[in-house]
Amino acid sequence: MLKRILVSFLLALGSSWGLCSELVTERSWVEDPSGSMTLAQVKAAPQNPLTGHYFGQGFSASAFWIRLRIDPAQWPDASPEQELVIRLRPVYLDEFQLHDPLAPSGEVRYTGDRHPWADDDYQSLNSNFVVPLGSSPRDLWLRLKTTSSTLASVEVLDLKTARAQDGRQLVMALVYLSVLLICMGWGILAWLNSREQLVGIYVFREVFMITYVLVILGLWRVLGSGIVVPSQVDEFGNLAIFMVGFIAILFDIHFIRQFKPKPSFINLLYGYLLAIFCVLIFRVAGYVEWALSAYTFVIVLAGISFVLTAMSTSVWSDVTEKQKPTVSKKVLVGYYLSVVFINVGHRLIAMDVLPSTFNAWDMVLLYPLAGSLMMMAILQLRVR
Repeated sequence: MLKRILVSFLLALGSSWGLCSELVTERSWVEDPSGSMTLAQVKAAPQNPLTGHYFGQGFSASAFWIRLRIDPAQWPDASPEQELVIRLRPVYLDEFQLHDPLAPSGEVRYTGDRHPWADDDYQSLNSNFVVPLGSSPRDLWLRLKTTSSTLASVEVLDLKTARAQDGRQLVMALVYLSVLLICMGWGILAWLNSREQLVGIYVFREVFMITYVLVILGLWRVLGSGIVVPSQVDEFGNLAIFMVGFIAILFDIHFIRQFKPKPSFINLLYGYLLAIFCVLIFRVAGYVEWALSAYTFVIVLAGISFVLTAMSTSVWSDVTEKQKPTVSKKVLVGYYLSVVFINVGHRLIAMDVLPSTFNAWDMVLLYPLAGSLMMMAILQLRVR
């Protein structure tokens, strides 16, 4: 039953977030290592072709300029005043600049989590610009500068399509968040009945998972922009990303220790906690880009190490039949293999190790959802 619910949700997620009515005929990009190139210099520089609406060059201190060619001849029945939405994801990217030849007096517009959500031309869970279709072909230039991974989805949609997709996105975001709240609610009830330490840590884990999801879904930028300044929206988002990894590893260490893995693997896992703590100190000291890159690398190594730790467990051969855990070793190893596939797969895409040729955001959201549901089922068996 749980498996069918999860599969149905993911199909709905893909159908609502994977659709795309693109209105761009050409794409390319230019790297600006100094971060100081003018638009004229960028136009004169060699351009790299961009296939599809995903852009990604891993973690980089460079600024990147993305060219989008709009050709009204592709839609002869449309009015030149028809509005198009440039839809940018994920919402936690620091800053996009828009340079549009039709902008009055060469006006440059901005969006991203370092700019007020209320200032977006079109407000949704994403970062957006609104531009007219125009009457002749033209190039729009987007300048991306961020301390996080440069992995970005850049779509140009007509206003009607954008509103429809954003409506579905909001509904799915609320359903997604509700599922995680149910997981946390179950954890609270289970802890009140059993007072078991591991279940209590699971509740703590879910609190941080929900916080992380608020950032990833864009709900934090929408809600936080009316409470704190944009720089603090960005700071909170970064902190949530760090803390969810720390708490998830802490929980998994407590969970997997009951299956008697080799002590050397447990010591290694505690080492990853120390590494994240040290990286967080560098983040607080202002080395944001380096800290986020190092954090991603640590998460990848930790995911692989948990699989090896699960494979080293020996509790089933050390106890009697009645004392054996409800969870088998195959289920345990399978769970951590699933986590590696989901979480580490996305991290490798963010680091530009794997190509971003598919909807990577489904993988970002799959980890908190699948991990919470699978662990809730495992703990339910254990508590019973």
